[in-house]
Amino acid sequence: MRRFVVLVCAFSLVASHAAVAQKKLIEFGWDRPSPAFVAANVAMMERQPFSGVVLQFAVGPRVFKVTGVDTLSLNRDAALLANTQFHRFTDNFVLMGLTPDSTWDWFDDTTWKSSESDIWRYARAAKAGGLRGVALDYEPYGRNPWDFRKLPHGDGRTFDDYAGQVRARGRRAMRALQAGYPDLTILTFFQMSYFDRVAALAREDERNRALAETDYALLASFVAGMLEAAAGNTRIVDGNEEAYWYADSLAFWKGKQAIKEGALTLIPPAIQPAYRARVQAGQTVFVDYLLGIFQRTRDTVATRVAPANRMKWLQYNLYHALRSSDEYVWVYSQKVNWWKPDSLPSGLVDAVTHATEAANGGTPLGISPGDLFR
Repeated sequence: MRRFVVLVCAFSLVASHAAVAQKKLIEFGWDRPSPAFVAANVAMMERQPFSGVVLQFAVGPRVFKVTGVDTLSLNRDAALLANTQFHRFTDNFVLMGLTPDSTWDWFDDTTWKSSESDIWRYARAAKAGGLRGVALDYEPYGRNPWDFRKLPHGDGRTFDDYAGQVRARGRRAMRALQAGYPDLTILTFFQMSYFDRVAALAREDERNRALAETDYALLASFVAGMLEAAAGNTRIVDGNEEAYWYADSLAFWKGKQAIKEGALTLIPPAIQPAYRARVQAGQTVFVDYLLGIFQRTRDTVATRVAPANRMKWLQYNLYHALRSSDEYVWVYSQKVNWWKPDSLPSGLVDAVTHATEAANGGTPLGISPGDLFR
């Protein structure tokens, strides 16, 4: 515990006194644009306070499929992006989803070869289009490939059997990504940050049992495999989706510590140097939640923060997300559509701009949670 407190204090001192690197906001949400939309609207989009956007190819995001992707469509999208003149948007990513088809299987080599080919094609199109890399979405919107408890256990397959296979697939997935796009950046919405509570358990046997009982039990093995195969300047950003719900600045620094140090308890010792060298701590803010548009069944911002203070609450969270990230903060929205400027909540663009400039300038924001809560 004492070591953890020292680490948090050290992070705070760095945030307060060291020169602040320029951090970048990446927009992602239900309003995610297609390459055609970006090409037609880039001037309007770049008036918003971001360094880039997560877009979606016309063929959709999924690569864990039993049939191959339409290469001609990918090539058309890549050409549209390559011919688009970006100025402010220097760091764009394409969404790559890992929700599998209903018959997709980690142990099916034929199916895997199709997926591997699609991964390579997506990465190649991202590079050809001038993007920074891919945004890897591990969340399953349907069948879950990570939950060992819900996968076929034919032939007596154990958790270790699956973990070894998924780790091997992780190596091949990374090789396919790098073959299509050497030295790429992989932005994830969460990764080892999902396991912060598991990683904090004292004993290895406790961690192993708890990991096997999570919805993403096999994700740690996939990440280990990717890191084994990572080469050159390839890097992975853990976007720390849990930060949606943070309520004070210390939570952001604890989240960063969980990514940079805590997660190592779930990473094999031989791979830990690669993890330290390649994994960046990202952060996120959920615009709809912080503004009271999205309502949780418990702990809703609407019950804790008065409407007049919610824009300041967004500023506070964004400021500390930026200060605690290594480089990237992704700004998530569902009902807020950034590409319909006339529909945006009043003051939103100014609030995001002010928080970003203050964070990157190393100047105090002057907002305290105690001044905002009811």
